[in-house]
Amino acid sequence: MLDLLSNYQILDGINKIRIRLAYREKDDRVISHFQRGIEKYAHEYGLDEEAKKRLEDLDVKVVSTVKEFFSAEVISWEPK
Repeated sequence: MLDLLSNYQILDGINKIRIRLAYREKDDRVISHFQRGIEKYAHEYGLDEEAKKRLEDLDVKVVSTVKEFFSAEVISWEPK
C-alpha cells in the first residue's frame, strides 16, 4: 500500500491522506505494526527525511467492522 501511494504520487504533501484499518477482533498493536511498516519501508527504499515525514503524517485510525447495537425496545415472544 505504501508503495502504491508513493508510485502514484499520492503522497504529494498537499492533500491529507486518511487510512482506516478495519478489524473484526481488536488488536492494540495494529497502529504499532503500521508505524513499524513505515520505518521498514523508508529504510528499505532509502527515503529521505521529507518523504519519510509524509508517510508519518498519514492519518491512520482503526475502525471496527462490527458495530454493537442495543435496542431499548423489549423484544420477546408473546404467548397467545
